[in-house]
Amino acid sequence: MRTPSVFVRDLSPGEGQRLKHMSRTAKYFATRQRAQILLASAAGMAPAQIARALSTDDSHVRKVIKAFNEEGFESLRPRYRGGRPRKVDPESAAKGSGPARGRGRVGAEVVPSGGVGPDLRRWIRVRERLRLPLNRSN
Repeated sequence: MRTPSVFVRDLSPGEGQRLKHMSRTAKYFATRQRAQILLASAAGMAPAQIARALSTDDSHVRKVIKAFNEEGFESLRPRYRGGRPRKVDPESAAKGSGPARGRGRVGAEVVPSGGVGPDLRRWIRVRERLRLPLNRSN
């Protein structure tokens, strides 16, 4: 059998206790799982074994171990990011022009920027026929 190529660095007793505590009580699942990965690696388990035991991918296990060896405990904190990058620069968004506007207005009704769709037209016709106000607050 091939020897595991990625192991966590030697941990001091204090670091081991801190990881053990984090693996049980950390607020985020990602932090708990990363601490468990590091503890298992310190115990001598191979990345593939750790991945099977924690139901994750062995490439993720290797990334966690490598990040901890380089950055220390700071690598355990999840870095939540916003997702898809913005298409509009902040200046255009502040002006409220172009795609940053996102929605148009028809009277008091807010409608999608694509215009008034058939369902909304039908809803407006029914409201007009019944002589109900377009806004619910009136």
